[in-house]
Amino acid sequence: PTMGPGGPSAELCSLPRAGLSQQGDVPEGEQPPAAEGSDGSQPPLTLWGSTIDPNRVRTAGAVVGAYTVGQPGGALASNLLAGIAATYLAATGESLEVAVAASEPSMVSLEKGLRLGRVQAAPNAAFGSLWLVEVPHAYNLGCLAALYAALKKHMERIVEGTDGTLLVSLLGVNPNYGVLARDAYEEVLGLVAWCAEKAPALKAITLQGRDESFAELQGQLVYIQSWRGLGLVQEITTADLKPHLGYLKKFAEGSELIDEVLKGSLQEALEGMGGPNQLTSLCCAGHQIAERLLQLLGAPEKEGGLTPQDVQQLVAMGQLAPEFLEYFVKLIRVGNKAKDPGLSDTLTYVDAILSLLCMIAILMAVYSHQQAAPAADQAQAGGEWNGEGQPQQGGGGGGRGSGFKEGDWVCPACGDHQFARNMRCRRCLEPKPGTGGASAGGGGGGHGGHGGHGGPR
Repeated sequence: PTMGPGGPSAELCSLPRAGLSQQGDVPEGEQPPAAEGSDGSQPPLTLWGSTIDPNRVRTAGAVVGAYTVGQPGGALASNLLAGIAATYLAATGESLEVAVAASEPSMVSLEKGLRLGRVQAAPNAAFGSLWLVEVPHAYNLGCLAALYAALKKHMERIVEGTDGTLLVSLLGVNPNYGVLARDAYEEVLGLVAWCAEKAPALKAITLQGRDESFAELQGQLVYIQSWRGLGLVQEITTADLKPHLGYLKKFAEGSELIDEVLKGSLQEALEGMGGPNQLTSLCCAGHQIAERLLQLLGAPEKEGGLTPQDVQQLVAMGQLAPEFLEYFVKLIRVGNKAKDPGLSDTLTYVDAILSLLCMIAILMAVYSHQQAAPAADQAQAGGEWNGEGQPQQGGGGGGRGSGFKEGDWVCPACGDHQFARNMRCRRCLEPKPGTGGASAGGGGGGHGGHGGHGGPR
């Protein structure tokens, strides 16, 4: 468990790596036990969690903070940066805000409207170097991905001239724009995975936070560990994904379970594995599967693709069960990274595993619903469908699932179950019988027959 202020750091994760001979330092009063690799000379890259009072932080390493354009309190408003600023003032007699203002013109523009720069501060006891990331006011999950992609690409430069350690808070959390702590924490894990492989100058990372914040982070770590318990994941960065792709192969071969669009996406994921772009292939396939299922559940077809807000809207409309919200949001978030030329080269196994496991969870729910449908149909057997696309009294659904409600109708062209509000079939666009071909006014979904997509509803 994470200790309180003044106590030792808690190890959140530790990933094997090569090329380092000794463990880097962490803030004063936070020294963790020494870590060694299997041969005693190559220690892993470890992510530590610290709840020490920011005013007591002392590090010879690099510190990275983030701020939103125009935020109240300025660039140093966060707890960690405010504490460091107080230490800096006491040690140098100078205001850190003055140094930040003087360094602002030299900040470099990045993806998604972000800017990154080093604060030209006087030598001090608070930090070895201080870097700031400026994020735009209209913040979203795309900005979160760009923020951590920038840290990955610039990490060697960030820790240059320091003792090789990094101190950060949980950067990028903004609930007002739908960016939650678990989203940022998954990006932190991706940062560790990336740096363990490609940033030999980085020796250790310490994540600064409050006790209540770490309670949520530890919960997220347990979430990932529970996946390991299912035998799906052995290591975050070194997992061999091929054995687990058998799940996807099973779905891809089930012609009665999924439609051709979904089958194509699954086959794309399977064909891309083992190649140089296997991570991108898997993440893009997960994105395509999520979008197809969401469209079948009633989401609009949008230029540029669906967003997490579209998923939340489906939940609010009752077309997607809340427990599936996080799975779909993860697939969209990771898929958007994979499709962005400026971010795709920073994908890690963390992203691929998130996509893989979310796909499996969603498809298994669809499969379970489809398997349960015949029993429900048998209970309703004996009825027939009339010419208006509605069941006769006592009629059954013939492989269309057990969620048939008053006013729902069955497409006379393809047999799909449609909600009462749908003016066209979401699968083949056949007009609802008796409407004269009116345009669609809602989404179709929840059908467990031909497409079998009723699970997430």
